[in-house]
Amino acid sequence: PQQNTYGQPPPPPGSVYGQQQQTYSSNLPTQSQAPLTPAGYPPSTITLEVIEGRSLPSRDSFGAPSDCFWMVLAKSGKLLFQSKQIIKDFNPKFNEKTTFSYSEDSRFVLIKVFDKDTFTSNDLVGQAEVDVLSLAGRPASLISLKDEKGKDAGQLYISVSSAGHQAPQAPAP
Repeated sequence: PQQNTYGQPPPPPGSVYGQQQQTYSSNLPTQSQAPLTPAGYPPSTITLEVIEGRSLPSRDSFGAPSDCFWMVLAKSGKLLFQSKQIIKDFNPKFNEKTTFSYSEDSRFVLIKVFDKDTFTSNDLVGQAEVDVLSLAGRPASLISLKDEKGKDAGQLYISVSSAGHQAPQAPAP
């Protein structure tokens, strides 16, 4: 069976996509280890939908619900997408999706949820590293968010799909 970054088999469909690490490591799988499309090649595009947040902790003064938005970063740190802001909600309904080209750099993405602040820098609510290919085509899944100290920081309900396939590469002369 295929294994994820952490040496574990992928979770069963509909399960919580457990303990994500907070930072990228240099031992991430290469594209040649990536799951393939029925045509035998990696997909050309990935669509990631963040449906909602669940039990997100407050990062506002006095425990008020956060004004949350999420972003997706590729392994290189490149910003792939930033959502609209949802005002004052512990369980925000994002219902936003983004489609990006698949590459080795975008196989593992970092999803970060922030509390939008007006006068100070935005506060990290939580983050999770996601292997998009291991979730592609499965039923929507819950992923656990961790804060800067590695503590539980709520969950995101996400859906991932893939489309197309990359043409085979000709050998270099």
